[in-house]
Amino acid sequence: MRTNNKTLKGKRKSIFAFRTLTITLLMVICTNCTKEGGLEDPDLIDPLVPSDNLQEPLEPSGNLQGTLEEVKDYYTVEFVDAMEDIGFEINLGNNPPNLEGSYLISPFILEVSTIEADSTAIGGQFQDYLATFSNQDNDNLTIDLSGVQADQTDDGEGSFITGANGKFTVYTKTTSSAGNSEAQTAVSISGTLSPNGILNLQFFGAMLDDHGDPENIFIENNTGRLLVDGDDFSPKQEQSSKTSKRNLDSWVWKLE
Repeated sequence: MRTNNKTLKGKRKSIFAFRTLTITLLMVICTNCTKEGGLEDPDLIDPLVPSDNLQEPLEPSGNLQGTLEEVKDYYTVEFVDAMEDIGFEINLGNNPPNLEGSYLISPFILEVSTIEADSTAIGGQFQDYLATFSNQDNDNLTIDLSGVQADQTDDGEGSFITGANGKFTVYTKTTSSAGNSEAQTAVSISGTLSPNGILNLQFFGAMLDDHGDPENIFIENNTGRLLVDGDDFSPKQEQSSKTSKRNLDSWVWKLE
């Protein structure tokens, strides 16, 4: 499991950054599946091998270059600053690898949070997360994300993607559904595509608008969590399936 020597510093900086977020972002906005569902042991995979050499790449022909300025246009300057402050890695470029498919993030470990109540949960394991990518278009640097985490779903259509040489970052504005409630959230995922999965995956989730949170289940507006795959390998799944129950709840839920 990763350690986080800068948690306190990252939390203080990120809390301040999130409080500066404006309404602009909102306006521009297995059955018990396990690691055994993966296709290959991560120790046998060379993370330095670009995925574009392993499968036919999607060649870009549009005008977008996958720059940091374009990411800031998709979100906001303040939001991107908050992502970087919390330690999220942004992989830029206009030729990201072909991500289409489903990937299991397990163990799904909380690394940094801007939520004060999470201070005792750093290093804890949240429920597994199954991320499914589809409709990738490297001409326009768009992609769709469907995330499933036990009884929670995250849906983001027409999301932004950047990357090159096997590395990628997906930026989404999502609708998260849990129980009978929905919320507007932002989910970003970074990593390196290998032959049979994603290496060194990072997941950043933030609450944009909880719509009043009538069931009192969501984290507060303008807060977020950085989670990682604890064994640094998220295997590609042959088919989508529900994830398994772990000791903590879904990323968008308050901790009891």
